[in-house]
Amino acid sequence: MMNLFSRWFRRSSTGAQQRDAPEYSVHPPGLTFLTDVSVGRWVEDGFSPRFSTLGALVPDGFEAHARVLHPALDDAFEPVQWSTVAKWSGRVHHPLMSFEGISSPVDGHGAGGRPWLEDPNHGSMEEETATELAASLSRFTGTPQHCYFGVWEGFGQYSGGAAMVTSDGRGRPLGIPRDIRRARRVRGVGRDYLLYAGRLEQITEFYSNFLSEPPNIWWPEDRAWFVATDIDLDSTYVGGNRECIAALLDDDTLEAVPADPNASIGMTADTINLGNPT
Repeated sequence: MMNLFSRWFRRSSTGAQQRDAPEYSVHPPGLTFLTDVSVGRWVEDGFSPRFSTLGALVPDGFEAHARVLHPALDDAFEPVQWSTVAKWSGRVHHPLMSFEGISSPVDGHGAGGRPWLEDPNHGSMEEETATELAASLSRFTGTPQHCYFGVWEGFGQYSGGAAMVTSDGRGRPLGIPRDIRRARRVRGVGRDYLLYAGRLEQITEFYSNFLSEPPNIWWPEDRAWFVATDIDLDSTYVGGNRECIAALLDDDTLEAVPADPNASIGMTADTINLGNPT
């Protein structure tokens, strides 16, 4: 019996091409997949070469920056903010905190069991968080109908990873789709991205195709702001003008803290909590 992968397979009709490995579609519905990524060259030019800093994720030229903290989830899969975790653990809630640093309670704290079940997502935002962020940012661009979304090329379904198998269960690797093979990438610092174009509101479509991945970078055509979620991090970083970033910091539906483009984004930057084990 065919499984769900069968929906996404595409086979060509010519005899020579029928011998190729079966293909599949990873593209979110309604967005345009770009094989020419020249619209992203300004992003490449603006990155800092320092891999461990915010500047390696968000190109320069923005007045202010924010770090949006991916929520943890409780046993009902409801979001739990980092401030709640820090209050429970007795740790310090500050811009460079790490979840590892605030999730270990100090003496005299942590009674009654921890308030979360699942740690924050690494590498992507929950759909609810992404939707809320997009809604907030929509007020600070003149081109919400024309936005770009970049997905890291290294996910197995984009690179023909060995885990991808045919629907008949015989274990033959799937062929990387032709459009992905021929597409150029937006070159990041240690990361390269495939690019899509669409309306800002269509960010939800990345969550509707089970083979898609949420975007790791996205921005509007007028370059009013820029969003970056590195595959190894449990936070998303945003660059924008001061008004835009102030609005994010004041948004009750998101948990955001100020970010310094020259500061480290690694876990070890949390010297306050990780350097104070008791």
